Amino acid sequence: ELQPPVEYATLRALPERDELEIRFPNVVGYRIEVADEPLRADYSATPEYEINLTQLPVESEMGTAFSGERQKLELRDKLEQTRDQQVIYWLAQQWMKTDFADEAGNPRMEKFGEVRRIVEQWYRGKIKIVGETEAIFKRMLPHYPVAAMLESLRLGLAAHAAGQDRILPILNHYNKLGSTRTVFGHTTKPTYQTHKSHINLVVADTDTWEQIAAKTLEKMDVVESYVKNAFLGFSIPYTANGRERQYFPDYIARIKTPDDNRFNLLIEITGFSKDKTFKRWYVEQRWLPAVNATRKKLGQDPWYFIEITDIDRIKNELTEQIEKLSVEIDEQQLRHDMMWLQASSLDTVWDNDDDKLFDPL
Repeated sequence: ELQPPVEYATLRALPERDELEIRFPNVVGYRIEVADEPLRADYSATPEYEINLTQLPVESEMGTAFSGERQKLELRDKLEQTRDQQVIYWLAQQWMKTDFADEAGNPRMEKFGEVRRIVEQWYRGKIKIVGETEAIFKRMLPHYPVAAMLESLRLGLAAHAAGQDRILPILNHYNKLGSTRTVFGHTTKPTYQTHKSHINLVVADTDTWEQIAAKTLEKMDVVESYVKNAFLGFSIPYTANGRERQYFPDYIARIKTPDDNRFNLLIEITGFSKDKTFKRWYVEQRWLPAVNATRKKLGQDPWYFIEITDIDRIKNELTEQIEKLSVEIDEQQLRHDMMWLQASSLDTVWDNDDDKLFDPL
């Protein structure tokens, strides 16, 4: 029996709506531009990093069907060929590549001694071996995911240095900025027709909330443009439990404030289906500081983030949070403008050739 053909909708960017285009940084990682002060770390209150050997054989016996001879292989024998300092040096190198490099990706070698010292501090006191008791098994580190080790190492960096360091993005080398212009895809899911989006349709992954969110964004005067994160290629890299992952916010919107300032807004509505703590931390402590530190160079308006926590009040929360952000941004811009005017006035007074105030008596 022939099945009826599957009906699908095509999502695409509409050329006649190019003024609604939204562009975003293609961030693939983060780097820390470290202040010149000495690095310090305190691991007294941070979780231990575990090397779990309970599912890994530390010794095996090998034999053949043709001989009664058997050979014992012990993991310890292999580890004895490696020194602790080799492992520490290796891990310090990995950390240098990710967190202590310049814009060209070259490690800041003047920091290597401090980084190696902190790695050794962590190695000696923060690794917990599960399933064995001998410290030699710490030398297994190179066989485990590096991301989890770096995540543990970062937790101990002294708090006083955090405010002085600058988070910068590592951008996709071939495509630094993504755009709604490239959206094209097919879906069999329900869709909602748009008017304020560069994309013709919004995909409904659930029964109601996407439609409610899209309708609310369509009706809000402060929303110039928005896009549902489907076929967009936009994601935020984060690490959770040692695994590198990608977080996909639900919407991006371009907002115009009452004073004609503009900003980009990430909107999360589904409530972070998993890894909520990690996703929020990377958005607020890595992605936002990184992209806002380089936004002018990329020709971008500032970026912000909101989360809708009550699905039954999507419309109310969207309106309240966007209005609150708009007021804060307008006030910030007003303070900035006032400071600039004051500085300009002082320059005018100082440069006035007719002013006899500083003429010698």
